[in-house]
Amino acid sequence: MRESINGRVGIKNLTVSGFFGVYAAELEKKQNVFIDVSVVGDIEKSIAEDDINIAIDYESIKNVCQKLAGQKKYNLIETYAKEILDELFLLFDISEASVLVKKPKALSEADFTFVELSKKK
Repeated sequence: MRESINGRVGIKNLTVSGFFGVYAAELEKKQNVFIDVSVVGDIEKSIAEDDINIAIDYESIKNVCQKLAGQKKYNLIETYAKEILDELFLLFDISEASVLVKKPKALSEADFTFVELSKKK
């Protein structure tokens, strides 16, 4: 029987540019959001074989976040975060994931606003 090693792979404060917001001024030009992504899955085989091709690859996680931000305008960062989660579960054999999207300057009195979503298989 193969050993199972669950591991967490992630990214902190990934800067992604896109259109996020409900006000006309927010949709006139791209703005940056900052993303934390964490995924959990069985990483024993990628460790044993030392092979990026079968690993939960953070470069691919980054690409998902960037691709989705460039595909359309989002009224809600909640929608964007949900689409990231859905795409990660399609791309990787993972058991859980979480996405935190931080939007700076959404409120003048705060450094940023945020939404955090998580999903389990």
